[in-house]
Amino acid sequence: MKRASLPLLLSPLLLLLAIALSSCAKETSIKELSASLEELIADANGNPTDTTIKSLQVVISSPEEWQVNSDASWLSTNSQMGGISRTVVGIKVTPNLTGKERTGQLTFSTSNQSVAVKVKQLGGDTNIETVLYEIPVIFHVFYNEADKNNTDTLRRKYVLNSADAQVILEYINQLFGQQPRQVGNEIYRGIKRKYQQGQQEVYHLPLETKIRFKLANEKPDGTRQSPAGINAIAMDERSLNPKVIMSDKAGGRYHDMAWPIKQYINIYVFPFTRHQERADQVVMGISHMPLALSSAPIEGLKQLGSQEELYIKEHGGLDQFSNYNHCITLNSDGFEWRTWKETFLKADLGKNTLAHELGHYLGLYHTFSEVVGSDGNLVLDSCDDTDYCADTQSYNRKQYEESRADIIASGTTSLVQIIGLLMRNDCQSGRFEATNIMDYDFCHSDEWTPNQVSRMRQVLYNTYTTPGIKVASPRSLLKGYSPHHRVMVEGTPVAIPCRTQLIR
Repeated sequence: MKRASLPLLLSPLLLLLAIALSSCAKETSIKELSASLEELIADANGNPTDTTIKSLQVVISSPEEWQVNSDASWLSTNSQMGGISRTVVGIKVTPNLTGKERTGQLTFSTSNQSVAVKVKQLGGDTNIETVLYEIPVIFHVFYNEADKNNTDTLRRKYVLNSADAQVILEYINQLFGQQPRQVGNEIYRGIKRKYQQGQQEVYHLPLETKIRFKLANEKPDGTRQSPAGINAIAMDERSLNPKVIMSDKAGGRYHDMAWPIKQYINIYVFPFTRHQERADQVVMGISHMPLALSSAPIEGLKQLGSQEELYIKEHGGLDQFSNYNHCITLNSDGFEWRTWKETFLKADLGKNTLAHELGHYLGLYHTFSEVVGSDGNLVLDSCDDTDYCADTQSYNRKQYEESRADIIASGTTSLVQIIGLLMRNDCQSGRFEATNIMDYDFCHSDEWTPNQVSRMRQVLYNTYTTPGIKVASPRSLLKGYSPHHRVMVEGTPVAIPCRTQLIR
């Protein structure tokens, strides 16, 4: 194992200068793999203990391409591989909720060399509310080979590539509060609303959630995923039933391709099989809701059973359930009335659909009233507040659907009518313009409320069907308890289908 190429006795100022100079060099004469530092130290919140530097980083010098592996779940890098050069690699350390000092190791390797960098994190007080949850997403994209090769339009319709997926997640991250880099002196005003009245443009600046999504660039076994975030699968079928994928059991085709849910969000993309009785509507996406712990209940969420809680204690999280496939399904065929490229990348509809489903995955319900009737079906004509967020505006969904149908049936879709379709009737406060991401149909779909942000954060802190560090831990189980070998959730998991009206 090679030692650090820079002496450890350099002053912080000289060390930063050496790192800056080495990062700019593009030498091809490097003869051996080396790291600028042997050890880094972070505080309990994951920041450098050395106050003279802003972030943890190390310079890797290499004569050939390298990859990096971490032996700790709380320790990662901003680059999983590098080329023939000196590369500045950022080190990411999540807050230490254990209260005790811990160490991890990053191993950088080429075909015949390796070098290790030890990272020590101190114990102490942490603030979970400052944690930025950066969640890897893997898209399992199904396509029919004949359709893929037929025309470019069909190829775009059924195959989502890594570059397009990156564009989608960048937009979604803006909805979750990330502000993109601006050019020159330009000031970020937020997301421009699609439906405008008058000459003045309207923008909305979403609340900061400290939740981000990124394309998975590393497989569960630690090797590189290429292309990032995309697992493309050829299929013989022209469409698939989403319920089949979401209820698939261990050993099944779809269940076994899922990546561990304690590390990733699995999103299956494919054309949904249409229901003939509702030809005017299409299901755009379906998401499973999270499951809470019995020791940390969350209003409106089902709780894990004792088997799952024991499994979490023994394995540090959940890889998947045996009797269903915990995931999101996204319908590519829902955009057939416009081109896939236009709706999924340029218009807001497709991207907001995925943001909406991610909201469900993180514990949010629809903002409009949904009451389960005695027959098990949803009742949409009540005024009950059913989303467990007091600051969202609830409305009579059935009434809105009838009004929308009348406008569409008139055969004209002027801007005035579209603006009218944005309006809802709140049961308490009267008419309002729909902006919330957890609404749908004609809606700006660019706003979270503070209660929604708080609920998503509570789900991330306390549930084990979502990735990231946790505050809550499962309850200790009774002595002598003997679990089944398979991890199965008790009862039927909650999945929420989301529909849209197609304009003909």
